[in-house]
Amino acid sequence: MNTFLKCLSTLFCFFVWQASISFAQDLTVKLIPSDIPDGQIIRTEQYDHNSLWGYIDGGADLYLEYGFSKVTAQEVLIDSFHFKVDIYEMNSPEAAFGIFSVSHKKCPGSDSLAQFVCSSPHHLQCVSGNFYISIINDNGTEEEQDISRFLAKKILSKLLQAKLELPLFFKKELFSPHINKLKFVKGRLGIENGVPDLADIFDDVKSYSFYFLPVETDSGMISIMQVTLDADSDRVRLFEKLEFPIPGKNKSSQKIAEGKIKWCSRLSPNQFIYMETTLTQKAFTQFVKTVDSVK
Repeated sequence: MNTFLKCLSTLFCFFVWQASISFAQDLTVKLIPSDIPDGQIIRTEQYDHNSLWGYIDGGADLYLEYGFSKVTAQEVLIDSFHFKVDIYEMNSPEAAFGIFSVSHKKCPGSDSLAQFVCSSPHHLQCVSGNFYISIINDNGTEEEQDISRFLAKKILSKLLQAKLELPLFFKKELFSPHINKLKFVKGRLGIENGVPDLADIFDDVKSYSFYFLPVETDSGMISIMQVTLDADSDRVRLFEKLEFPIPGKNKSSQKIAEGKIKWCSRLSPNQFIYMETTLTQKAFTQFVKTVDSVK
């Protein structure tokens, strides 16, 4: 009897284990046949941090630097059109937005499809929570673009649609019209892909991340970034490159040199808001007031 009960218990544990694996597999976000009854899914593969190089050789390090979990890669045929669908699961909404932000060069205005969307004739990219979604079509026709949006909606409907909480001042009216240019940069590869013009400034800084937004006005340019550093030594190196005195805690300071106004506010020991502009002092004041009001 005891032997029978032991065998029964072992079998029960085995089936529970098998069920848990199946359940975990079912949690993978992907397109399924019922999503596209008039189409066909011709390939579905998944890659984790150990196998990503085999899928995007030469590009995997960028995803790993931001914080990568897995990608589900699919190929879809609809009405004789071919689509390459990649659903990247990152470790955080910030990481997903970061990959999105350094994967496009220029996007039109806001789009209701998702919190962040970038659409060109051949390529639709969007972000929801921890997920970065990329859909590529072959020809860039209007019909293919419409199908890409259809596929994106199907994928997004499977997600919780969690929103990334940006630094508050980016939500203000002064900055929000330019938000489609916002970048979240993490590490050397993030800079090289997103804002290569800043590479020299961060050359000696070992560990960092930052939001960066360029704003173009009729009167000139202004660049704003919120920087987070991991070490005191990085703080010293960064401000040496910026040629700017490190502000005191909860204080801001300003410097004018070579026709540019530099302004910085210290939020915590190793977190800063830094702005640099060619605007006049009068025009720049509204940006300082906006940041000061919500920082």
